Amino acid sequence: MLDYYDFGEDMYIANVYHNLGPYPREQLDYPVQTEILTRFDHPGAAHHEKGSSWTYKDDSSTGRIVVVASHPESVTSGERLQFMKALLRYALDGLGSPVVKGSLENGSERVMDKFSGDNDPAFTRIGDRQYHHFTIDLPTNVNNLAIDLNGNNAYSFNLYMQKNEFAFESTAEWQSITAGPDHTLSLTNPESGLWYVGVECESTVQTTLQSWGYEYTNGTGVLNGVSYSVTASWKPLSLKSASQSESMDMLYNHPNPFNPTTRLLYTLPESRDVSITIYNCAGGKVVSLDKGFQPSGKHEVTWNARQANGQQLAGGIYFCRLEAGQYSQTIKMVYSK
Repeated sequence: MLDYYDFGEDMYIANVYHNLGPYPREQLDYPVQTEILTRFDHPGAAHHEKGSSWTYKDDSSTGRIVVVASHPESVTSGERLQFMKALLRYALDGLGSPVVKGSLENGSERVMDKFSGDNDPAFTRIGDRQYHHFTIDLPTNVNNLAIDLNGNNAYSFNLYMQKNEFAFESTAEWQSITAGPDHTLSLTNPESGLWYVGVECESTVQTTLQSWGYEYTNGTGVLNGVSYSVTASWKPLSLKSASQSESMDMLYNHPNPFNPTTRLLYTLPESRDVSITIYNCAGGKVVSLDKGFQPSGKHEVTWNARQANGQQLAGGIYFCRLEAGQYSQTIKMVYSK
């Protein structure tokens, strides 16, 4: 604690409010990794000289838990404010290393819906402002990598992706951070190797000071954890049919650059169910232009640079992805506004 504040150089904090809170039973079940930070000075009381704040950190790879038995919060000045700040700083300085929940397999949905009491942390729900991390071992010759996040509709999530290092908001090159539960990131011709996916629960509990105390609002259910699922999918770079040698180099747009309308032209060597999806340069899904089952031959669809809700988009780079059965192709388009 003295690494942060000197507390008047007497190592004593006076008049901290206490309401018969707990204290560690040091002679009974005291884990060796526990540190006592402060002790009560209340002669005649049961908690006199017992621990009033203490911490636990299992090892260097785990986070630090800080517990305080009294109430230094809500103080706006003086040593009691320093006491509260020192507790928070010591907890933050004890953050552990990020841990990977598991590896995402091609096309396999990973459902994160377990409660902490289920003792299955690899599939547990996510808490407010918490990150979950996953890895992808991406093979060579992949023409598109897509990450789909589907969260509980009552909460907001963020999705991040980064090559060779953990994906956080501050470090991830690819991000989808628009408000809402569902996100998609899509990369064209990604590098093979180890990719990291970060899922963040953006929703958090809000506190408001009332005359009778603090009121907790804004989705307190997040404190019990929020369920979601995440899926990684990719397809080989080869666009040749298993039954035909004909290439599926079939998609292009004209004009390119365009403003604000472009024609998406493609050729199907055989009848297929077709879907066309537009993504922005961050990999976020903009609009789906699903066409359904189509016969072989030449086809086209027009896109007017608008989202699904009709809102006009800003100029920039967009990607069009065509999927037709086992075939897929993604092209780059420039909207010159």
